[in-house]
Amino acid sequence: MYRTLLLYRALQPSYDVEIVGFDKGRGLWGPVRSERLSLRSEPLSGWGSLARSSYRLLAPLEADLVIASKARLPSFGLALVNRLFRGTPVILDVDDDERAMTRPPETVKARTILAYNLRNPDAYFSALAMHRMARSADHVFCVSEFFRSLYGGSIVPHGLKPHEYYVASESVDSLRSELGIHEAFVVVFVGTPRPHKGIAETLEAARRSGIDGIRVVVVGTAKGDSYVENLAAEYPDILVPVSSQPSERIPYYLALGDVTVIAQKDSPESHGQMPAKLTDAMLAGLPIIATSISDIPKYLTGCGILIERADPDLIAQGLRWVFEHPEEAKSFGLAARNVALEKLTDKAISKTMQAAISAVMQKRRASRRPAEKA
Repeated sequence: MYRTLLLYRALQPSYDVEIVGFDKGRGLWGPVRSERLSLRSEPLSGWGSLARSSYRLLAPLEADLVIASKARLPSFGLALVNRLFRGTPVILDVDDDERAMTRPPETVKARTILAYNLRNPDAYFSALAMHRMARSADHVFCVSEFFRSLYGGSIVPHGLKPHEYYVASESVDSLRSELGIHEAFVVVFVGTPRPHKGIAETLEAARRSGIDGIRVVVVGTAKGDSYVENLAAEYPDILVPVSSQPSERIPYYLALGDVTVIAQKDSPESHGQMPAKLTDAMLAGLPIIATSISDIPKYLTGCGILIERADPDLIAQGLRWVFEHPEEAKSFGLAARNVALEKLTDKAISKTMQAAISAVMQKRRASRRPAEKA
């Protein structure tokens, strides 16, 4: 939903934009509930509800263009069905490898995998089918060169509104006090904690860094998340878990950090992925330590600390450098902000998307002219 929100914001000044999709029973994603969105949703639980809800979504749809978020059956598949019956062109937006995101663990028995896929229209088998059909889209927006090499299309990174990132020092002091971190050296991570994002390695790096009182603030945790609970038990004096926050509050949490670590692992989930938190951190002018995964070096070379892999010792070296060279680290952050202002804003990605949309619509109009003359 976050990626969808970024595209929605970027396109809204120039187009009438509506978000249409399925609700699996959890409602709208918490951090965007405060946003004023033009949105329609229908329930999704199994194949029967997919058919019923798809009809209710498509019947009143009056779109000149559909942008399908992710190569998934309930998004891209539905967009292709709509094109089949109405001729509405489809642009596929790719920011994750959906095969990797849905691939079942090797430890699960084949019989169980088959049963799950037969019950679930948004599982691995359907994602694999959508991946194979990706080039049938009229155009593809790709978040990185990795995905463009697979699908073609245009690079559309995560773009944000830069004016959201000015936070008064009084607000930062208040938030530090509220979290009980006061004068601590703070590493901040914004996003849903997952093993491939290098959270455990960052916590271990903080422990090995030798920086007295260092704390790692992870914004985006959820109650009952066993992964976070295990990390909290292992690093009780370092980890500061914070629940998911509305998007307008994220700049406040970034502002309290001295550095952020984006330690993406070299895994199938990370290949091609561009963390949205990279754009957040760059626009906030925050010093960044990141692994050289996907297109991260494209934006961070010369204005961040790039490391080869998500290794605690390498991360710890970066943390010590930032701690011992605060002014140089700040200059890195400011340089990163300048890069982001040029390439990673909603206006920057809007230009790329509008050019592609115009080309798709012109091609569509040209293909219909002979039939109209006849």
